[in-house]
Amino acid sequence: GDGDLLIVQTAIQSSRSIATVLVGDDTNLLVLLCHHAEMNANEVFFKPEPKQRSKTRKTWNIKRTKTSLGANVCENILFAHAILGCDTTSRIYDIGKGVALTKIRTDALFRERGNVFNHPGASKDEVIMAGEKALLCLYNCRSDESLDSLRYTKFCQKVATGTTLVQPKSLPPTSAATGYHSLRVYFQIQQW
Repeated sequence: GDGDLLIVQTAIQSSRSIATVLVGDDTNLLVLLCHHAEMNANEVFFKPEPKQRSKTRKTWNIKRTKTSLGANVCENILFAHAILGCDTTSRIYDIGKGVALTKIRTDALFRERGNVFNHPGASKDEVIMAGEKALLCLYNCRSDESLDSLRYTKFCQKVATGTTLVQPKSLPPTSAATGYHSLRVYFQIQQW
C-alpha cells in the first residue's frame, strides 16, 4: 500500500471523533489531506517538521485551506501534484505547481483532462492522450499541437538564441515519454 495514504486515512478517521494534527515532512501528506479531508468532521491540521535553521513553524488548517483553494482545485489537486512530479512520478522541468493550480482554477479543458485521471475505468489510450493534452495546456500550447513539435520548436529557439549547449532536460518531454509518465500518474492517482 501507499504509506502516505494510510497516514492521511488514519488522520481523517481520527478527525471524525476529535480534532487531529498530522505531523510530517512530505508534501504528499498536505496534498492528500486537501483532497480527502471531510468538511463535516472535526478540524484537521497539518504541521510540517521544522527545517533545521527555521525558527517558525507553519500549521495548515485543512478546512480553511480547502475553502481557500475551492472545490475545483481540491478535486483535481492529486492530478496537479502527480503530473508535475511527486514521490513516485518524475518532475517536469521548469513548470511549478503554482502553474497547475492556476490552470485548474482558470482552464476548464485542463480540469477535464485531469478528470480522466480520476476515473477508475479510463482506458490506457484515454490516459495517454489526456496526459499529453494536459502538458500542452501547462506549456500554453494549442491542443492540436503535439509535444514532439513543441519540443522541436523550443529546441530551434534555444539554438537560435543561445550561446551554450541545449540541455535536453530543458526541453518539453517527448510524446512517448509523456505516455509512460501519464500512465504512472494515473496509477498513483488511483492508489491515492
